[in-house]
Amino acid sequence: MKKENTARRARTAIIVLGMHRSGTSATAGLLSEMGCDLPTTLMAPHDMNSKGFFESNKITFLNDAILASAGMSWFDLNCFPGSWYSSPKAPEFKEQARAALKDEFGASGLFVLKDPRHCRLVPFWEDVFTQQGVQPAYICIHRNPIEVAASLQKWHGTELLYGQLLWLRHVLCPPSAPMEQFCVIA
Repeated sequence: MKKENTARRARTAIIVLGMHRSGTSATAGLLSEMGCDLPTTLMAPHDMNSKGFFESNKITFLNDAILASAGMSWFDLNCFPGSWYSSPKAPEFKEQARAALKDEFGASGLFVLKDPRHCRLVPFWEDVFTQQGVQPAYICIHRNPIEVAASLQKWHGTELLYGQLLWLRHVLCPPSAPMEQFCVIA
């Protein structure tokens, strides 16, 4: 007779961290090919990324709203303010994030979550994952900052120096997760 397992099924989220235009989409696409589930509402391919972004529209919009609630955007040179986490807005956004994870990934045991905005919001998402019983595993993608800045200039008209500073800010705003959870791909 089989012993009934009442424990919650282990879930793992592979989180792809990296600056825009660094290869995060290619990495998320590869992880999908290797068996990780993608979100339900995928961002549509675009001229700048014809194979697709492999990221959730819903979670990207949520991350933009979180950043905006702190007076920021993804192209801001400031670090995300630590004081935001104790603001009245934080619990509201955590509830939205839990709902978004459920909508985008259901009960998937292995899924890939990719959005360059996560570089700014790792502590927020860490808390959501803990509350949802999801174990995050991180892959950090780095591309030469001069190449990233040139790509941002081509696609967004961003000044080269500003693009390099953005790259640096994404790399220097360290997440709170223990470093042994990270795998760096250069």
